Amino acid sequence: TLGDLGILLTDAGQWEEAASILRRGIKLLRRRTPPVPGTLAAMSARLGCAYEHLGNLADARWHYKTALPALEADPQLRKARDLALAGLGRLQQARGAPELALPHLERLIKMGHHDDGALAVFQSDFGRSLASTGRDTEAEQALRKSIELFETAGEARGDGIRTALWMLADLLLRTERRAESEAAAGRALSMHIAEIEVRCPEAGEALEVLRLHWEGLGRQATRADHYRRALQDLEERILFWNTGAERLYDWRKSEVLGKRVTELFPGNVSVFLNAKQEVVQRGEWKSELNLASKLGRELVIDACRTLLRNKSGKPRAILAKH
Repeated sequence: TLGDLGILLTDAGQWEEAASILRRGIKLLRRRTPPVPGTLAAMSARLGCAYEHLGNLADARWHYKTALPALEADPQLRKARDLALAGLGRLQQARGAPELALPHLERLIKMGHHDDGALAVFQSDFGRSLASTGRDTEAEQALRKSIELFETAGEARGDGIRTALWMLADLLLRTERRAESEAAAGRALSMHIAEIEVRCPEAGEALEVLRLHWEGLGRQATRADHYRRALQDLEERILFWNTGAERLYDWRKSEVLGKRVTELFPGNVSVFLNAKQEVVQRGEWKSELNLASKLGRELVIDACRTLLRNKSGKPRAILAKH
């Protein structure tokens, strides 16, 4: 009963309550004779999920890892097994070890019993990890497959497909910058824009990433890595994150693309809302910010945000420079 309640709470996103219930259930199960390793492992995987969302990543990883052998031994527990494998993949990616995330995600994909929506998420995470390890061709294939699956699952307007498209756009831009000439890069980017637009008409934000860079607006963000620069859409989702920002905030580009700034800095939500309002109204905002990096380092930042417009004068994005 406690296990069922824990599952309902995790499905509802009530992580603290779920963790409390699951801890109690696991404690009771460990006292049972004979033991029930499958049930115990399934609850442990759910507890790992709750810990992951609560930011207790060390305990999340321990529960995922210790649950996995028993979950893999029982075909009836494949949902909990998938949860543990996907969680281990995410945690390795978050630790900056995408090469260690790849085996978990690759196993998930090869199992082949998932619905299109779940498989689309796994393919997207797989593509992110491949891109982080420099395997660009395989990453592009995985991200395109993810986009196809999101479309098949009827999720062409959701955050999942938007994130996959952002990652694909960033990957294509990185690839095209290696082209022999600006003209060659321009032709290739135009083809990519047309292809994505036909495949997914709702992918407006992802297309904006390509257009912003190609129109020259994004080049302001890429000019010098010793400046900490990020490019955000008008909903404050991150479209570009340079090396300087990675070094300052301890967040890798592959971790932040598609996320809102307030997700990285939850303690500064009101400040960012006021900043967005001012930059949209006046075109610029400057202030000193007290932020915390991913690793908990306290930072005092001189922040500047500028509204970027396209050639016709329409607001397109916000350039953040710290």
